Amino acid sequence: MSQLTWTDIAATILADMRGMYPNARKPDPAITQAWATALARSRRTYPAAVWREAVTVWAVSHSEPPTPHDIIVSAGQVIDGWQSDPRRSAELETFRNANLRAREARGELPVGTAPESPSDGQPVAIEEAMGKHAVGRKAWENLRAELRRRREAEAAAEKAARLDAERAAMGTAEGAA
Repeated sequence: MSQLTWTDIAATILADMRGMYPNARKPDPAITQAWATALARSRRTYPAAVWREAVTVWAVSHSEPPTPHDIIVSAGQVIDGWQSDPRRSAELETFRNANLRAREARGELPVGTAPESPSDGQPVAIEEAMGKHAVGRKAWENLRAELRRRREAEAAAEKAARLDAERAAMGTAEGAA
């Protein structure tokens, strides 16, 4: 996992479940560890906010507390929703790239597997605290700035081509006269 461990994520999920299902069994270290083991075996590495949102997705349509499998399935539904939202999609991409770079640094993946660092040279770190979206916001801002630079370059190239065409037309008209 990244900076947050599976045990941290399991404890957060169980605490959220306890808030939504007051009659649910109170989590203890053994339950937390069992959930952490199940989540880790799923091999689904998502931002912590996805796991928290998965509890809400489950609670909206079910009156019974979820199992680890239910949360894993709900997390997949949350990911599907995030991928259709430009801001969340950028956040996911940033998380995935940072995760690839971390795995590459640990020697789990061959060098060159992860994409290059962002163009501004700032290292992308996986957030420690859940609920913050600074990394995703920064990636989105970088993307918007790059698109703006491209549009400005295209507009400048079009203007230069138009001026050259006008100059050529004026030179041809003067030569004919």
